[in-house]
Amino acid sequence: MLIAAALVATKLLWLPRNVYPDRERLAAAIEARLATAGLTSSRPWKAAPFRIRAAGGACTMIVQQLDVEAAEKSIFVERARDIGPVRYLYHDAMRTDFPRAGTVLRDQLQRQAARVGLMVTVDPIIGVAASPACPDPAPLLAGLKLFPRAGPPALR
Repeated sequence: MLIAAALVATKLLWLPRNVYPDRERLAAAIEARLATAGLTSSRPWKAAPFRIRAAGGACTMIVQQLDVEAAEKSIFVERARDIGPVRYLYHDAMRTDFPRAGTVLRDQLQRQAARVGLMVTVDPIIGVAASPACPDPAPLLAGLKLFPRAGPPALR
């Protein structure tokens, strides 16, 4: 509780540092994991540079880190429709429902801690749609973390 109060106070002070999730770093880690499974990856969607398409043999997969607000979720589900059902990897477990409980607080903890110089990694929400011939994505993508990255200076 004391940590939460300190983070709220830090937010109110608006320290001069914006912090964002490092989605590029996570996407590169996802691509590396997909490569270990023999899948070739690409990022064919210019409007969604962190959405990854992977293929190999009869396997086709789409993978993307999704934000807690689920702003990209409906587009992801639409793109995945022809591949397979969408599932979400969160805390190294696959689920069919989009995780909500605690995810906003988790993201705020990461952002506010980074403002005071603490690097906190969090479990990402990773959307996955895979054809039946694909390997199980849960062990393939388990253990991935979302790191913070510094953004432009905050407005005063």
